[in-house]
Amino acid sequence: MSKSTNETSDNLKSEGYNPASRYQERTVVPYLTLFDIERKPRETKNESCRKPIKSLNTLFRCPVCLGYMNKTSIVMECLHRFCSGCIEKCLRLGKKECPSCRVKIPSRRSLRADKDYDKLLQSMFGDINKLEKYEQDEIEMWNKNNMLNNSYAKRRKIEISKQAELRRNGGNRKSPTPMATLSIDTEDKKESKSFEETIPTGIRGLSKSSLVDFVLRKHPQEQDLRRLHRELLRTSNEITIGHLKKFLGQKLSYPSVHHIQVLGKLSDDRVVALDDSLTLEEVETFATESPMILQYKRFTK
Repeated sequence: MSKSTNETSDNLKSEGYNPASRYQERTVVPYLTLFDIERKPRETKNESCRKPIKSLNTLFRCPVCLGYMNKTSIVMECLHRFCSGCIEKCLRLGKKECPSCRVKIPSRRSLRADKDYDKLLQSMFGDINKLEKYEQDEIEMWNKNNMLNNSYAKRRKIEISKQAELRRNGGNRKSPTPMATLSIDTEDKKESKSFEETIPTGIRGLSKSSLVDFVLRKHPQEQDLRRLHRELLRTSNEITIGHLKKFLGQKLSYPSVHHIQVLGKLSDDRVVALDDSLTLEEVETFATESPMILQYKRFTK
């Protein structure tokens, strides 16, 4: 029975029948039946296997320089890839370990050139230098398009043009500008005008800052209290002298705050003790120095 079956199969092969089929059909494509040739391919329901090539760019970038691999070197201990120049510089200047996983790299002998990986990069992206230049131009164009819709960039451009026009006019600030008005809620118009003249033309229209700079220094005759580490301070002009005394008590670790005096210099060169209810704004009105200098010492009877 087996002998007849073998003879039949040999006859079919000699007559040109497809040996991969159970039926007597002629060979059209070797090792493919007519069903395999004529059937429709299956439709894929999950499209997640298709990804753009940009999503794979992180696999071809060096973790050190974040650029495309150039003369790829592979670490034999952990099989991580880097640019040959980057990994050699890391081993020469830094710790002898992998920048990705921190595994110990004994020496440069643990590195191997991965030429197959370089061929893969070249076959996928072509010239790497042209690709990086194209991506850089694309990023610059994207930034330029976004900056056109940025209000800060527009305002900066306007102010730069105003400054250029001011330089062309020889620094003449008497010409009226849209921002040349300054509104300050003060009763004395002369002080308001003098303050306005000190402000550059490009930033007029801004309100006066509520911050004040001053120096808080130890009195020359004071021997018990130590000096502050930072004498130049900046704070709100609504701070009172009483607040400064509490500040000194915390900084100097001196609990008896009511024993501290804060002294200020008047226009006639007299040094007087300032009341706790006075604000820095009020003290600044009769200060003769800029920034004003305040001194502190311990009250003695």
